[in-house]
Amino acid sequence: MIPRIIHLIGATQQPPQICVPYINRMRALHPLWQITIWDDVAALTLVRTHFPDWEYCYQNYQAPVQRTDILRVMLVYLYGGFYLDMDILCFKSLDDLCSHNLVLGVEKKLSPIESRKLHHTYPTRIANYMFGSKPGHPFWLDFLAEAGKRAKVAIKSESDVLETTGPGLLTNVYHESEARYDDITLLQNEKEACWKSCGPASCHFGTYAVHLHMGSWRWEAAPVTI
Repeated sequence: MIPRIIHLIGATQQPPQICVPYINRMRALHPLWQITIWDDVAALTLVRTHFPDWEYCYQNYQAPVQRTDILRVMLVYLYGGFYLDMDILCFKSLDDLCSHNLVLGVEKKLSPIESRKLHHTYPTRIANYMFGSKPGHPFWLDFLAEAGKRAKVAIKSESDVLETTGPGLLTNVYHESEARYDDITLLQNEKEACWKSCGPASCHFGTYAVHLHMGSWRWEAAPVTI
């Protein structure tokens, strides 16, 4: 069972103004849920307390978003619940997903050309902008173990971030470990197009939400405001 908790991550307790409407909608759809914003101070305290072996790596990641990528996994592993990026627009309550043990979503299905360009072995890409699980699910330890192996990779491009801590890594861990777990629910998206320009059937969390991916962490292209 997944507890009724939503984890958000921000530098401070004050979210970016552009994200406030999306967070307000999360609250309106989940009036009985615990919704917590983890700021930088709380995040570091959590790592030091519960994952002390990770502190050096966590503090020395080259890209700040890598810390966010790792923290979201630690939060869901420790406390359970759902992690959501702040630029997630929820369509409906997540209540009926709480009967599952671990819920992931398909971000998009890559074409053969896209797979080769991204050096992906698996065309079904798993989203890291939103996911949930019961506390202590061992899948997340698989993720952290693989992230640890990639921790010293030099960050020369945005793609390096995606593959060391982001959805590229999550995609690999899912496909390479799914046979060990019979309790992973993978939400599909067969028809809903991205609200930006990522192509058909992408950037959703099943029928529950859409990721507006404003890209505030990116440096190779200007973030897009929706």
